[in-house]
Parts: sequence; C-alpha cells; structure tokens
Amino acid sequence: GPMSAGAEPGPLCYGHGGREPTVTDADLLAGLLPPALLGGAMPLRRGLAEQGVTDLAGRLHISVDDAILGVRRVVEANMVRGIKAVLARRGLDPRDFALLAFGGAGPVHAALLAREIGTTRVVIPFLPGSFSAYGILTADVRLDVSQGLVGPLRVCRERILRTLRALRRRAEAGVRRHGFRPRATRYLPSLDLRYAGQSYEINVPFTATVESAFRRGHRRRYGYASRTEPIEVVAVRLTAVVPRSKPLPRVRAQGRPESESRRALFDDGWRHVDVWQRVALRVGLKVEGPAVIEEDQATTVVPPGARAVVRGHGILDIEVA
Repeated sequence: GPMSAGAEPGPLCYGHGGREPTVTDADLLAGLLPPALLGGAMPLRRGLAEQGVTDLAGRLHISVDDAILGVRRVVEANMVRGIKAVLARRGLDPRDFALLAFGGAGPVHAALLAREIGTTRVVIPFLPGSFSAYGILTADVRLDVSQGLVGPLRVCRERILRTLRALRRRAEAGVRRHGFRPRATRYLPSLDLRYAGQSYEINVPFTATVESAFRRGHRRRYGYASRTEPIEVVAVRLTAVVPRSKPLPRVRAQGRPESESRRALFDDGWRHVDVWQRVALRVGLKVEGPAVIEEDQATTVVPPGARAVVRGHGILDIEVA
C-alpha cells in the first residue's frame, strides 16, 4: 500500500467515508497540502487523516512521522519504477529530459521523483489540474489508416507508393466526413519494418532515408542493428493531421508576491517552508526551496535544495539539485 481509494470514497481527509489512509492524507499531515482545496471550496478534515495514519503507525510499530514518510516513499518508489521501466524500454537517458508534472497532486511529488530518476528539471504547466482537458481541446485532429503489405523493403517501393495513394484517398474521405478540409491537412506516411524473421516491428517515417532510420531506431530500442540483414515491410500507414490552434494564457500576477510560512515534513525532518500563491508570482521570480506553491487546482512542492523559476505563460521551471 497505500492502495488508491479512488474518487469515492476518496482519502480519509475528504470526509466521504474512506477507511484507509492514502497518499493525500499523508501529504496533508506532512504540511504539503493546504487546509482546503479548490480555492477553499473543499475543506480537508485533518483529524480524520491523523487518526488513520496514527492507526497505521500503531500497526507497524513506528512513529507517525515515519508512517507519513513511509506512505510517500512507497508511492514514489512505485512511480519511479514505472518511469524507469519506460525509459529503459525506449533506451532513453533521463538526464536528457525534463519531467512534466500535471494533475492536482503530480506537482507535489515531481521534484522528489526527478531526483530519483536523475532528471534535473521539472516543468509544471499552467492549470495543471486541468491540463489534460486543455490537451483534449487543443490537440490536433488525427486520423490513421493502414494496409498490410509484407515483403522485402528494397523491392517493394512501387507497391508501397500504390498503397499510399490508396490510403491517401481513404484519409481524405475520412477528413471530409468529419467536417475538415483535406487541403488544410498534413499527411504523414510511415512503414512498419523489421529484420526478416523477426516477430516484432518498428514504425518509421517513410522518407528517402527510411533504412538508416530503421537501423537507428532498432539500435536505440534493442541495443543493436545489422547493416547486412534484409529489412522487411509489414504494413504501410498514413496519418492525416488537421492542426488546431493552441492558445496560451497571458498571465498577469495578481497582488503582491508575499509568502506565508508553515512546517512541512521532508526526509531530513520538519522544516519551515515558504508558502506562495501561484497567481501572485510574476514572470522571472525565483522561489527557493523548501517551499510550497498553491493554486486552486494543484499544489507544487519545491523541496530543499531545489529552486523554481516562473517562466512565460506562468509555467514553473524547477531546477533540482
């Protein structure tokens, strides 16, 4: 554990009948969450969270502080394991990337996760609690069509081109059917390729350098690539993309950027942290950790040794030591 309580009944502190302490309860008792969420519209019942975590500590014969940290360490270890598995499967080095954290609670744990996986930057977008909805509303419209075609790549070029022409007609018809203009659409051809005899394939954009792109992708994913083994086509694909505008908010700081203070629990014990309201942070402002940045939809934790910088459009850029 802790097991997820779902939206209903939710954590103990929601007061909806939850029976077991959750990560949210531990974060509240650690001082990382405000006493109420949604801009004060959703009070959190600290007493219920405290009772549940105290009972958990008693069953484990540890202190309440150790129980709070234990709950957080378990969930963070689970998340780290999942992230590392994806990175390893794709052959990616976490030092080459920033960790994007959204949702209501993602920014609470993101900087601590970044340290565990070896990433030095965390990015918190605007409206993190509604960022998935923003993505749905602004994402490009996409239509995928495909056709199986098996054969050696080097002798299949004409068959591939004929298949792509047929797929283009299907894609254009689909775009019209959904009320968009084919002329405003980008069409991206790709091939599913494999070495002859393999039972798995890699999707590669269909360009003049498709063979070398396949070998690079194979080396990145599986650790090796042969220059002599024949490459085989498995399927031809065409993606129709209708671009949509992606408006970004014009953020103006509201009020003066003044911090309050409260105690919060980290691995090295209780500390006094600065508590900032995100709507009051102007572009360019630096917030030194330990700190908590609150907003109606989410809470961002800047742990000791980290620093947050407010970038354009109100994006938080956390530098993790």
